[in-house]
Amino acid sequence: MSNQLRLIGRQVQTIRTSLSAIGAALRRLDRPFQEFLAAGKVRAQAPSRARPKLSARRRAALKLQGRYMGLVRPLKPRQKAQVKAVRAKNGIHAAIALATKLSKH
Repeated sequence: MSNQLRLIGRQVQTIRTSLSAIGAALRRLDRPFQEFLAAGKVRAQAPSRARPKLSARRRAALKLQGRYMGLVRPLKPRQKAQVKAVRAKNGIHAAIALATKLSKH
């Protein structure tokens, strides 16, 4: 039993020594790292960007575009060409209707 306690004590001491060495290494790196950041070569954090405001019309257009893309993507190349031609001629609503019809077959 006391042999096991000595072994555990040694292991704990080894861990403490290792953690002390890691702490010392990090403290040595602090100053050079701060100087590097101050030189402007690396930004500590990227500036945050405000999310653009979407109008109701733009949001609706994006929803339609997403629906169109989701329907067209799995189609075969010939079917895609048909849908694109309908979109160019009759608009996105007609193209979505055709793509929905083609995807069901």
